Amino acid sequence: MEFCVILPQKLNQRKKNLMNRTVIFILIWLLCMPCMAVTETSKEFEEAIDKCKQECSALFDSKDTLAYGEKVHELMDLCLKANNEELYYKSWANLATFTSRHNPLKGLKVAEEMRNYAKEHDSKFGIVTAIYAQANMSLKANMEERAVELCKEAIDYKNRYLPDVNCTHIYWMLAKIHLVNKRRKEALDALNKCQQEPNLTPYQQMNICAYNCEAACCEEPVDTPPLYVQLYPVAEIEEGNGQEFRILFDAGYLLCRYHRPVRKDAGTRPSAAKFIDKI
Repeated sequence: MEFCVILPQKLNQRKKNLMNRTVIFILIWLLCMPCMAVTETSKEFEEAIDKCKQECSALFDSKDTLAYGEKVHELMDLCLKANNEELYYKSWANLATFTSRHNPLKGLKVAEEMRNYAKEHDSKFGIVTAIYAQANMSLKANMEERAVELCKEAIDYKNRYLPDVNCTHIYWMLAKIHLVNKRRKEALDALNKCQQEPNLTPYQQMNICAYNCEAACCEEPVDTPPLYVQLYPVAEIEEGNGQEFRILFDAGYLLCRYHRPVRKDAGTRPSAAKFIDKI
């Protein structure tokens, strides 16, 4: 039988190698720990934020101002901790909208406070969201011309500092104000610019077309050709997207009202006719 004799020098070297490997392992473990903690913390924040968002949505249609206000502030605190700027300001804007139901001027004050805060913290997204909220609150307070000014201000600010952000909702508000006041030309101008917004979704394209349909009908006599021209792309968007979309806002009523002339013009376009038949 042969025996393996380990010399003291080799034994010391093996101990040294083992210690080195152990130290390296501990260092790797320590370096990974913060990453693991951040991942776990991020996951916890995401879950908490999702839960809080659902609770806010459930309270939004209620009349419990105290409960909704507390829950929104809880959500905003979570957003700050998670560094979620977009949701933070959207939640604040929702608070302004909720408040305006009971007191439009108080809702406007909430929007103004949001704008001041966003300016102090140099948040461009916060500023454009706040200006839009101010426009929305002004409209609810029956200050239409002020709402128009604020919409234009929000669009100008967005184009200068956030050109890649999709803000179709601002153009929609502007177009809606013009349509209510039967200003077809101004409404169409806003909608044409809206069509140039980045990353338009099928839903947004349909909304633009629906507003264009309304613009065609907002003055007498009804401008049937433009109405038909807008109807066809709406039909194509619906068929291409493979989903059932409802006619947005008042477009369904308008198309029903002018069903006969539009149906006649759309006769050579099966997709458009099919779309009309769903109304």
